[in-house]
Amino acid sequence: MPRAARKVSSTGIYHIMIRGINRNAIFYDEEDKNKFLDIFEKTKGETKFELYAYCLMGNHAHFLLKENEISISVIMKKICGIYGGWFNHRHHRVGHLFQDRFKSECVETQTYYITVLKYILNNPVKCNVVEEAEDYKWSSYREYIEKNSITDTAFFLNMLDTNQKKAKKYFIEELKKQDKGIVYLTASNIRRADIEAEKIIYDDMKKLGIESIGEITIEQRIVLIKSLKAKGLTNRQIMSITGLPKSKVIGI
Repeated sequence: MPRAARKVSSTGIYHIMIRGINRNAIFYDEEDKNKFLDIFEKTKGETKFELYAYCLMGNHAHFLLKENEISISVIMKKICGIYGGWFNHRHHRVGHLFQDRFKSECVETQTYYITVLKYILNNPVKCNVVEEAEDYKWSSYREYIEKNSITDTAFFLNMLDTNQKKAKKYFIEELKKQDKGIVYLTASNIRRADIEAEKIIYDDMKKLGIESIGEITIEQRIVLIKSLKAKGLTNRQIMSITGLPKSKVIGI
């Protein structure tokens, strides 16, 4: 079956997520993360996209960016291809590093832009890696309150205030606000946004003691999927985020 066409954002802005195959690590240490950011920055200079937020975790990474002349598909294919080859060579491994193609969500309103930016920068807190977003080294949080490097911070800071000192103060306050899960309502069902679905899956796997989807037992899979569906996740979201095939998800 052919892949569904990627949705095109009317603003050119997307929330992008990449994940390791079978939820395995894509960054083993700081050298890996530094190399990825070097490749990312070089590609940014070549393709002229705008980066509003990023966060590198152990087995996945999030980005909020805007494409200009070059499409996000070309941009991400180049970044992931170069990094994947370098990573495999360095760690003496073969095969795919990333799970399927990258995931993307259109960001077409200011409200959703702010929600996604906050979600990305608070990801280390939600995953219990640090207590405060400002304590995490591998995100663009510090670029907003100190000096920007590869992140185009002016776009969001100017939303908050034209006075940069005030804007940075408001930024810190905004990041600490607790957003409720984003839920889209339709006439027949409740569907959670993908960024919320990812957090729910991560939390449920942790509660069930599941370290990797590749090692999940039949009993764990059934319990996990039933729990996720009860919380409003769709079959598409479960398959897309976990990598489980259709035959293992449908019908449970």
